Amino acid sequence: MYPRLSTNNSIMVRNAIHSALETRVDMTELLKSDFGDLLIYKEEGDSSVETTVDELYAQSDEIRQHFESEDLVKKRKVGAVDVSKVVKGDYLEELMTEYLHKYLDQVDSRALHDPGFWRFLALFPYRWYLLEREHEMKPHDYGGMETEKQKWLLIRTFISGRKAKSSGKRDEYLNTRAYRDARRRRKLSDGRTIDFYHSHIVRKRWHDCVAVSNAFIETCVAVPEALDEDDEGKRFANDLAKRLRRVTPNILLAALSSADLKNLFDEEKKKTLGL
Repeated sequence: MYPRLSTNNSIMVRNAIHSALETRVDMTELLKSDFGDLLIYKEEGDSSVETTVDELYAQSDEIRQHFESEDLVKKRKVGAVDVSKVVKGDYLEELMTEYLHKYLDQVDSRALHDPGFWRFLALFPYRWYLLEREHEMKPHDYGGMETEKQKWLLIRTFISGRKAKSSGKRDEYLNTRAYRDARRRRKLSDGRTIDFYHSHIVRKRWHDCVAVSNAFIETCVAVPEALDEDDEGKRFANDLAKRLRRVTPNILLAALSSADLKNLFDEEKKKTLGL
């Protein structure tokens, strides 16, 4: 068994939270699992492995307290060239990809494949994250709709962590932060980082294989870098992704060795950069 929310019930919960915000309810109260008796909207999903509300809240609280005690977001801003173009919450989402994936990857697959589970996560244990990142709580932020699931905050955060994890390396989640680090080395603003992961990692299907998605990130950030520098001509990561999508019908990327992937991606990057 695991907790879940139907689409209609998630809308009811969202509206109750929004109303509480408008009346300036104390945030400590608002984040409690039993706030406003909202758990009456919860349903149970069928699974041979039990995932309880208490377990999910304990995990979420551990993450939140770690972020607060270590001041992780503030530390991540250190070294930024220009934060003026960074949307509030970008740093939080970037860092959450590691923690959310690390904790939820152990949950039973039946829950992870149920959109209702992700609605529950967003509106209950990870309410603090939703409110900080997507304060307006639009339907595509928490799951108050059946479509565009890769845009839901909790799902896109998890997918980004999954596809940017390099198992076996000392820092397995280095690639979740690698693109921003590359921009800083090039003295570029801290903007566009989340766009890179949303557009090129979360939403693209040509590199669903984790080895391929990591190879793409590593190719983009390795010198000479292929980064999206502006909205006009210098969209090198975007152009590289287009080139690689064109070769996927003829090459099964998931079957290539790490060395062959690197050679292929490097060759396409040279063409992208005009080298």
